[in-house]
Amino acid sequence: MNSVTLLPCPLSPSVSFRSGLIVPGPSSAAGAASCKERFLAEALRVVSGLSVLLAMALLLQVANAQEVPELETLKKEYAKLVATFDEPYQAAVAGLDKKYLARLEREQEAAQQAGKLDEALVFDGEKKAILTRQEMPPEDDAKTPAILKKMRATYRAEIAKLATLRDRDAKPLQNDYAKELDALVKSLTKAGRLEEAITVKQFREELLPVPAGTASTTPNGKVTSVVLRGSVVMKFSYCPPGEFRMGSLPEEKERNQNENQVKVRLSKGFWLAQTECTQKQWMAVMGAPPPSQFKGDDLPVESVTWIDVQSFIAKFNATRLLPAGWKATLPTEAQWEYACRAGTKTAYGFGPTLRDTQANFGNSRGKTVPVASYPPNAWGLYDMHGNVWEMCEDWHGDKLPGGTDPTGPASGPVRVIRGGCFLDSAGGCRSAVRASGFGPTERGPTAGFRLICTAS
Repeated sequence: MNSVTLLPCPLSPSVSFRSGLIVPGPSSAAGAASCKERFLAEALRVVSGLSVLLAMALLLQVANAQEVPELETLKKEYAKLVATFDEPYQAAVAGLDKKYLARLEREQEAAQQAGKLDEALVFDGEKKAILTRQEMPPEDDAKTPAILKKMRATYRAEIAKLATLRDRDAKPLQNDYAKELDALVKSLTKAGRLEEAITVKQFREELLPVPAGTASTTPNGKVTSVVLRGSVVMKFSYCPPGEFRMGSLPEEKERNQNENQVKVRLSKGFWLAQTECTQKQWMAVMGAPPPSQFKGDDLPVESVTWIDVQSFIAKFNATRLLPAGWKATLPTEAQWEYACRAGTKTAYGFGPTLRDTQANFGNSRGKTVPVASYPPNAWGLYDMHGNVWEMCEDWHGDKLPGGTDPTGPASGPVRVIRGGCFLDSAGGCRSAVRASGFGPTERGPTAGFRLICTAS
């Protein structure tokens, strides 16, 4: 399979951003060209700094706060840049897919001529998956034919090459954009336009990924955001390192025998998604809607398998929108309960009881509801009780894992799920409640997930 060749042209050092327009720097030869011509010429030249820039499409989103003319100008000009870069990136991906499909077609024909039905069906299935834009599994299983494993390895390597070139060339654009927003905040502050300065500052903090520890502070703690494709934001709340008792006391109502308390120490802080992954966020990462039973942009993803979720995580990490050295996974069971409790020792993150004004449970709605429909806990996390069960990274065990940064059994048939769902009673949605989830390829309308981001 031939490689996809992109123009390895980083953004010229002589090009800079001013008020959202690309203008020539001291050494630029663009001299007499118009601003529009220079803009298009440079944009088309930087073919490899592509996909990360799609995140800048969020600039089109209008903030609910006071409108700032200078900010609106920045939004419009950067949106033009995003649109310009999107087309060649999609063309590069399409070219990669075309070559992969051609190779699959040849291998399928060879298998058919040799009378190898099973092998022909495997290649036919792979073709259909590519044509319908299904995500390739991050890892091959034992049943994958050797030839297909080799082809997938080449395909994945080419995708990784695209991501590397993209990140290298897009970073200066992101940095320049951040500097422009910071400069606008200072300019507005000096002019006494304080409310507008606050609007721009909030916009900058909300829409640009920021390193852990420099996120904005809210009444519920530190919050940072990751900007996904198509003007979609995923917010994360910071959970500090600490110790707690995982599980429930013998006197807790409706407790189960597998909840005997253990002492847990989490040595590192982490960022947990404020909400269960929504269908809109899934679409932004995967490029196709999830197979959820209940449909809606802001409804939680459900009816996906654990393997499906791993594919989502792999693609999310491939966007490289997190700070360097960070990655997204599912939370461990210990991390999940620690975040759910948010410092509490009661049956629920809200106290000893759970009311229908605090969570979606007891089949009162008969279905899932949009995330964040109820109040958050003390750390800014929504729907930790009810709505959908949430998958964890751990294999399910009969006993809770204790100690420092516990991870549960080394293997097992099913992963553990936490938090209860819209069908469960209040007791089935307690902070300590735990259940055995589905097998790796099983799915159901009561289980979803949320991401956690940690330093590797």
